[in-house]
Amino acid sequence: MPAGGDSSQAVWRKYLGVSKLSLVARYSPGSLMQVKGLARHRQDRARSFRRAVIGDGEELLSGQEEDWRDFRARLVQQELAGTDGQEKAAITDKKGWAYQTDLLEQGSLLLSAPGDYWSLRRQYFCKVVMLVIRHDEQGSVAVVLNRPTGLTTANVDLSGSDLVQDQLLKLIGISQGSEEWNVWFGGDCEGMEIENGVPPKHICLHTLASLADESRQIIKGVFVTSLSQARTLVSSGRACKDDFMLLIGYTGWSAGQLQSELDRGGSWILGAADQGLLLGSSGDSPASLTLRLKDACAKRSPSGERKADVSDETVGDGIFHWQRLYEALRPGSTQSFDHDEEAHNDEMIRRWVELYLNVGKATQSRTELPPAQSEAELRAPGEGNAPSQSTALLRKGTLLRGSATKWLLGRPAATWPSRKRTDAWTLPGQYLHKAVILLLEDAALEEPSTFVLLNGPKVGEMALKGDVLFGGVTGLSSRSILPISAGGPEAPEVLLLGRFTLPPSTLQDLLELGAVEVVEGVQLGDVLKASPEQRWQVVGGTLDSWKDVQVSRQGDRQRRKWLREVLGIEIDVDG
Repeated sequence: MPAGGDSSQAVWRKYLGVSKLSLVARYSPGSLMQVKGLARHRQDRARSFRRAVIGDGEELLSGQEEDWRDFRARLVQQELAGTDGQEKAAITDKKGWAYQTDLLEQGSLLLSAPGDYWSLRRQYFCKVVMLVIRHDEQGSVAVVLNRPTGLTTANVDLSGSDLVQDQLLKLIGISQGSEEWNVWFGGDCEGMEIENGVPPKHICLHTLASLADESRQIIKGVFVTSLSQARTLVSSGRACKDDFMLLIGYTGWSAGQLQSELDRGGSWILGAADQGLLLGSSGDSPASLTLRLKDACAKRSPSGERKADVSDETVGDGIFHWQRLYEALRPGSTQSFDHDEEAHNDEMIRRWVELYLNVGKATQSRTELPPAQSEAELRAPGEGNAPSQSTALLRKGTLLRGSATKWLLGRPAATWPSRKRTDAWTLPGQYLHKAVILLLEDAALEEPSTFVLLNGPKVGEMALKGDVLFGGVTGLSSRSILPISAGGPEAPEVLLLGRFTLPPSTLQDLLELGAVEVVEGVQLGDVLKASPEQRWQVVGGTLDSWKDVQVSRQGDRQRRKWLREVLGIEIDVDG
């Protein structure tokens, strides 16, 4: 899996540092002294970034040289044509060439594998197109090419690099290049998911050979540079904003990690492609880089036409761009897809894009969670399930109800994987979709919370006692059965295998987001008397609109996929 912990973050920090203050130096030499104190602590990181990602002058390759990958592509084509006359793993036409390869290198094309793996876990990697911009003995760095956003530099905190320059430019009367720039999702390392107040890492990708001297070449005709350098070029009239793809974040792997994932299979497909296929066809009239890629990401039909409901203001989902490159690497293989399943996975991508990359909801999702609830607001059930306001705990025996609309993506909407604390959703959370939850211990606000599901699927049975239901993933290997009863010799009982434990503060977050709710006025015995399929309704679960019904059905399907993926269980009835 892509590196994401603190250690990998430190390894890759040198690859995506803060841009240098080239605009200040060029346009306001006298003002440079005013901001030197602010910039000094960033300069070492900026130099490291430029050497590692943007490169030094002596590393630049001549734009006149033939891309040696062109030669390799012709060899691949000849070899395939010499076998049975059909191209099974490469495409070469007027739009460009692409082929599948086992050679991982700088400039490699990386596609995520189709299927349920990414649609359950990290939808931003589902049908993703990535370009490896660095690969050496220290590891690999790649950026995503098919996830445009509705956000601009006004929505994403880049104060660590360029806002000082913007202010100086405005003071001296220069605005071109300092206005808002559209941003693209570049990856899940130090990007849009980063904690509030910490500027994310960013680079600019472009295809202008005339700017090679100010850039680092990745492959023939594809370059990277810093945002400050890009703004300088725009301000001087040598380029326009749409010539640059401003990527926020990246994906990093430690030494050997990406190769290991490729060797295992199931996650990634490695290939090579020329600029035409990789970055969108320019057609008869060459368009800027971002306009080409936005067009490729907005198309949804096999013919490549824009879908009727995709406007210029709508953020593209990038699926068509992935399909085009996947078909180029593996011609004809899409015919074997389960198209109904893939259509559902596509909807999960679009749902993620809508929540995280569209301007309205994405900016809302980057805000901090609401303030912690007071003791009066976060009520703990006392006798029975009646709320008690004497403590900010949820008591042992509290019943909770999982949302029917907030668990499709495996984590509640408006949350990113955190780099600062344990991520509760490394194992995706679709198991909480329409869940009936029983707390096994008192749950303090800053303590882990332990609970079981009361409406999980059947995983076995015990002689003379009945069915055993799935209660959670912890303790499955011990085969220890937990009997849950409402008390009394005639009270109903359920047998559970396993339990769940959430990290500190997670349960509080879920309550604040409405992903789970405290059940009031329902006794445990009433729940256990009902069948597992009916228990969510017994604890008050309802669908209040047709939209909720539709979303809930998608959630039912995601839950079934989760059970199949994690437990190997197939169920026919929506729980």
